[in-house]
Amino acid sequence: MPHSKEKITHGVTLFTNDRLNITIKNLPKIMYLAKKYLVIELLKVCDDFIIKHLPLNKLILGYDLADLYDRFDLTAKLKEKISENAKKFFATDGFRECSRERLIGILDIDQLMCDPKDIFDACIEWAKNARENCEDDLPEMESIRKQLGECLYRIPFYMMSSE
Repeated sequence: MPHSKEKITHGVTLFTNDRLNITIKNLPKIMYLAKKYLVIELLKVCDDFIIKHLPLNKLILGYDLADLYDRFDLTAKLKEKISENAKKFFATDGFRECSRERLIGILDIDQLMCDPKDIFDACIEWAKNARENCEDDLPEMESIRKQLGECLYRIPFYMMSSE
């Protein structure tokens, strides 16, 4: 998969002579218009683009769009993709910069295919990033706990060894 920014495209023929190039940059607008004008086939093409072409660091964008436009099958496929690539996904900026609501959704995915300690470490990194983006004068550990909030109870501590 290419690593260059915004270079991923997916050409789609909509009508006989019309062609539309879907990119990461124009994907939200295309999905908005497809939903607004009820072009269901185009929404399906966008779903396919998200699953096949979005790199791991952009899966949060796909997840957000799936929720925004009620693309339940897409959400399920994204959860599966995140689960299968959990450790790599947790290392992305996209994960570290996601919202708390999205973090909750990710932690609720059944069977994330990685060590539970990786989940814990990823949540700590997420909280540190969130801490940098807010202004509080709490000590680091208190701030991390505050940032995680209820997410802390979704980390599978029961699956970790006592070490």
